[in-house]
Amino acid sequence: MAVRCGDIINLPSLQKIRLVAGADGLDRNVRWVYAVEVLEDTLQVSTWLNGGELLFLTGIGLKEDAQLLPELIRSVAAKNIAGLVVFTGPYVKSIAAAAANAADELKIPLFELPWEVKLVEVTHEICSAIIMKEMEERSLHNLLENILFSHFDSSDNFRQITALYGYNLAEPHRVLIADIDDFESFLKSRALGGEKEVIELKQRFQKVVQNALARYNLKALSMPRSDSIIILLPAPVDDDNIVKKLVDQIRKGVAERLGLTVSVGIGNCYRELKEMKKSLHQAEQALQVAKRDRAKNSTRFYQNLGIYRILLGYDNRPELESIFREMLGELVQYDRLNGTDLLGTLEVFLEEQGNQITAARRLFIHRNTLAYRLQKIESISGFSMSSAEDCFNLQLALKIRKLLAQIMP
Repeated sequence: MAVRCGDIINLPSLQKIRLVAGADGLDRNVRWVYAVEVLEDTLQVSTWLNGGELLFLTGIGLKEDAQLLPELIRSVAAKNIAGLVVFTGPYVKSIAAAAANAADELKIPLFELPWEVKLVEVTHEICSAIIMKEMEERSLHNLLENILFSHFDSSDNFRQITALYGYNLAEPHRVLIADIDDFESFLKSRALGGEKEVIELKQRFQKVVQNALARYNLKALSMPRSDSIIILLPAPVDDDNIVKKLVDQIRKGVAERLGLTVSVGIGNCYRELKEMKKSLHQAEQALQVAKRDRAKNSTRFYQNLGIYRILLGYDNRPELESIFREMLGELVQYDRLNGTDLLGTLEVFLEEQGNQITAARRLFIHRNTLAYRLQKIESISGFSMSSAEDCFNLQLALKIRKLLAQIMP
């Protein structure tokens, strides 16, 4: 949602701007502009930067030293600036190859702008664009919040307002939630406890999501929530293959730029905006199951949750606990008293659909050992491993166990 370096070339006052190097960094967000009219010390410039600035150099002070600009680029890149614009004319005739190479290496967009272009007009227009973009972002954030978390009678107002920003809420949408895995553990391991560091990390996460949406030309509303980002995806992505590609792109970007993993839950698609609360709830449940399935990097569609859709909708924990105890309580007690893991053996056997050969291979035991364990399980539980109905009930009990342990409060 923010103004990026790649966006500024479309502003009227910057029609004569030219990208010299650093094309790989055009998706960098521009938080503000900073102009250096007279350069006295290349290292001193970075002390005035906070990160995210688009830096303008008039060229005064650069002289003819070919190493001065590359040195400056490396210095300001350490402060994570958005990009650099150098005025070419009386003081800088052209940008040297060494400077371009440094910008490419550091993925810092390096632009040149003719001397006759007025700096005040350029900076004013960029700052105005940043402010307008921030206002748009806040407005759309509030709209999405109202759609997902408040009660409303008519969708017309939402559709009219979002249409002004190029969003079509008249078509079907679905909710996707991307959640950073083990975020608190990551912060502790990297000693990133400061509020500023956490905010910056989450902003980079948002940027990865926005870049992934842009890659697939998806005009989608999104908003952060805790360690997650909620996305309202439009109808064209009702195609699960497109959604999977989007998720893969988000996952790739998060791994490359943050060194983290994400799990994703995806709700069903609906036409009415009133149904988006339902899709959000479904995405939350799918995310819960995704995090149960594997520790990290898991994706689940609500429509594919199967029996979990029934269990998650059954808000009666005591009854579910009773079902589990009746079917597997004695087996759990036997394991506890004897230091065995018959419950784990049963789970692998059922996951392998009753195939003793593959189950024994997974458990690293002889097939005869598995046969003995299965007989013991039958004796303790009273269920037959050759009965399809009994095996279904046991699978259901195991799913209830996982649900109670990791999902239901």
